[in-house]
Amino acid sequence: MTDKSDSIRDLFGKGLADLRTMRDELKVKLHLAGMDAKEAWKELEPRLEAAEKQASEITEATANATVEAAQKMISDLSSSFEDLRKKLVGGDKGENASS
Repeated sequence: MTDKSDSIRDLFGKGLADLRTMRDELKVKLHLAGMDAKEAWKELEPRLEAAEKQASEITEATANATVEAAQKMISDLSSSFEDLRKKLVGGDKGENASS
């Protein structure tokens, strides 16, 4: 992976770790809480699980898109360099390479 995809993973990882810590602290408090708080928790907990899944998919998709873009850029540059090389080699055969 690249440094950029690693930093994206680190950013999501830290955010999710903070959310997990908050979740764990809330679980302890919920044990002693009333029914209203427990109902609110039942709605929130699945959202954290969904966020974890989405973060994983986003970082993977971002990494894949970055790799694909880099491969295309390299391929395009390689083709351009090859075209220039052919022009320069042709210039050695008496053609004007500077035109």
